[in-house]
Amino acid sequence: MRTVSGTCGGGILLAGSFHFGSGNYSTITSPADPLGQVNGARRVLADLTVIPRNTFLLDPWQTLDVRVSKDIRIGTVKLTGMAELFNLYNYARYNRNQIYNNALFGQPTSAASGPRRDRSPSGFRSESLRIEDCGVRIDRGLNHVQ
Repeated sequence: MRTVSGTCGGGILLAGSFHFGSGNYSTITSPADPLGQVNGARRVLADLTVIPRNTFLLDPWQTLDVRVSKDIRIGTVKLTGMAELFNLYNYARYNRNQIYNNALFGQPTSAASGPRRDRSPSGFRSESLRIEDCGVRIDRGLNHVQ
């Protein structure tokens, strides 16, 4: 993960976080269970040959999250308005079928993390009160909103 932030003109703070992975190795599983291994990775085929560990390379992945915020002072109260975008590239990650000799071997089976949906929060923050309602988040004395 790489996080970068900086101030643009007019007191606007721009921050970004880039996450990436090169793709991990995973183990192919056997459709048969000749040894009765109900739990755990089944690596023994029906003819009793053993499938080696970590032989299936998963997909590489990446995601970019961006946040824009601006502080506004009204008397002694400081308000922070912010908008965040998650998975800006709209990059989808998939789980893959890893069952040996399956017709769908290697094909995507489900989304590990799907493309971006309308889930980007925006809100305000104050140093004096805390209100969480209707997507508006105001925190007291915190440097960041989680």
